[in-house]
Amino acid sequence: MKRPDDKDVSVPANAGRQSARGPDTPPAPVRGLAPTFATWRLKLRDALRPVAAWHAALTPRERRLVDVGGIVLALFLVFTFAIDPALTTIARSRNELPALRAQAAAVASLTNEAQRLRQHGGRTSNAPLAQTDIDESLRRAGFAPDSWRITQEVGNGNGGGNGNAGKPAVWRVELKQAPSTALMRWSDNVPAELRLRVANVELIRASTEYGRPIPGKVNGTVRLAASVGN
Repeated sequence: MKRPDDKDVSVPANAGRQSARGPDTPPAPVRGLAPTFATWRLKLRDALRPVAAWHAALTPRERRLVDVGGIVLALFLVFTFAIDPALTTIARSRNELPALRAQAAAVASLTNEAQRLRQHGGRTSNAPLAQTDIDESLRRAGFAPDSWRITQEVGNGNGGGNGNAGKPAVWRVELKQAPSTALMRWSDNVPAELRLRVANVELIRASTEYGRPIPGKVNGTVRLAASVGN
């Protein structure tokens, strides 16, 4: 039986854990990046508070001018450091691409020259090469008649006694606004058609009189020399 002066005392379930930790023990810190972000957000807010106060003290007209100036400055920085470098890189790549393609075609023609000479008929190695042969080859490749000029350069080759006395050492083909795709095909077929090799290629992208690049057109010089063993 309960006496009248007895009182029911209920003990919480977590009383033992609370007493073990103590009333003054701080809660365990939260792990992760959230506290770091919160700290930086508070610091940024404190740093911008004077600016916000200065902005609020301006007249409406002054605030509009400051806002417009900030937007213009932000756009300028984005264009200068993000957009303009990318556009410059793209333009440089486009300017260098035709020359790189032509040089790659020249390398391929040199490496495959012996095999192509065996597989294709072409000119006979005894027949002297004439300028008209190169003209016809360029015309068949799709070059416009006014896009090239051929000259003969004196080289160090010795044609005496081997049937090549009538051949020039080097043929110089000067190109003006020539199609780059046709140039690649033509330089790849030079060993088979003319029994020559591409000795040197110097190309730049063609442009108008105002300096604007012409897509797919190149200017430059291609030198053709006698194939090794001719």
